[in-house]
Amino acid sequence: MKITIFSTASLLATAALAGNAWQVRFGLTSSAYQETFNELVKDGYRLEYATGFSDLSGDARYNAIFEKPSASDKIAWIANHGLTPEKYSTAFDDLKDKEYRPLHVQGYNVGKDPTSGKERRFTSIWHKNSGKGAVAWEERTDISGDKFTELFQQLVEKGYRLRSLSGYAVGSQQRFSGVFEKRAGPAWKAYAGLNGDEYQKKFEDLKKDGFYPVQIVPYNVDGKVWYSGIWEKVDAEAAKPYTRYGLTGPEYQDLLREWKGKGYRPTSVAGYIDGKTLKYASIFNKA
Repeated sequence: MKITIFSTASLLATAALAGNAWQVRFGLTSSAYQETFNELVKDGYRLEYATGFSDLSGDARYNAIFEKPSASDKIAWIANHGLTPEKYSTAFDDLKDKEYRPLHVQGYNVGKDPTSGKERRFTSIWHKNSGKGAVAWEERTDISGDKFTELFQQLVEKGYRLRSLSGYAVGSQQRFSGVFEKRAGPAWKAYAGLNGDEYQKKFEDLKKDGFYPVQIVPYNVDGKVWYSGIWEKVDAEAAKPYTRYGLTGPEYQDLLREWKGKGYRPTSVAGYIDGKTLKYASIFNKA
C-alpha cells in the first residue's frame, strides 16, 4: 500500500557520541534507556527525538537524541515510552488537560514475532503549550492510510503541517500516527507506505527539486520493511541534510563518528528489522 500526501546491547546496537550540546544513543534496552534518560536530564539535557523498535527476540529497543537547551530555550516538557495503547490514551488526555502538546508520537511493535503486529507501544514527547505562544495542534493514532490521507487534506486546508509521522502494524495492516501543528514553514511533502524501491526513487526525485528528509520512518508490517517520511524544501545555499538507511549497528556507529567530525549531528534516528538483522536509518544536519 502506498499513500501519497502532498503540501505547498553491546556493539550490536549501542553507542554514544557527544558534542558540545547534544548526545545520541541507539539500540538501548528499556532499562538502559531509562537510566540514560535519567542521567542526561539530571545533567540539563532535554529529549528532542526518540523512537522505539523491536529486536529479533521481540524486546523493545530505543534510540534517542538529547540536546542541552540554552537558558532562553527552557520549557516544561514530558516524555514517555513503552506505553500500551490504553496507557497512551490515558497519558494523552492527562497531558492535554495540563496544557501540553505532543511534538513527537511514534507507534512501534514488540513481542513474539514483532513484525506480525500483535503488540504495539507508543513513545512521545510533549512541551508545555499555553499563553500567547500556544500552538494549535492535532494528533491521531491507529488510523488507516485512507483515513490518514483524508485527515491530512482537511488539516492542510486549515493551515496545518505535519510535524511527526510514524507507521506500524496492527495485525497485518499498516496503521499510522501523526502530529499536526498550525504554523508557517518551508514548503514540505510527506509520503507513507512506500516499499524500499519506492522510497529510494521518491528520495532521489525530491532531492532534484530541493526537498530533503526531516524525518525517516522505517517500520515492519507482515514481515516486510516499509518507509514513510517528511521532506522540507531547503534553500540552495544552505547546508544540506544527509540521510542514510539500511545500516547495521556498527555501520551506524561509524557513520556517527564520520559526520560528527564534519560538524553534523543526528536529528532523526530509527531502528527496524530487515530479515534477520537490526538496521538503522538516520538524518544528519549541520550542527
